[in-house]
Amino acid sequence: MSTTNPEIRETEWDALQRKFGNLPKLPDVVTEEQLTREVVDAAEKVDTLASKSLKELDALEDEVEEDVLEKYRRKRLEEIENRRKLE
Repeated sequence: MSTTNPEIRETEWDALQRKFGNLPKLPDVVTEEQLTREVVDAAEKVDTLASKSLKELDALEDEVEEDVLEKYRRKRLEEIENRRKLE
């Protein structure tokens, strides 16, 4: 970034100053594609069914595929059994 022009235009003077360490490096430019990829990756990691109770999973039965719900039911039942064993 130019010190005389705050837009992202690099002048020869600024480039030389950066080369000799008198100015800090330019910040990395983040593209829209990179931002989109990060948002999609974050959204894929979110597990909306993990915090649901067995009753809530039963209520969602019509909306979500059976195999996904069965997986969460088994997982929740295992968690409940593990808690009972610890008590």
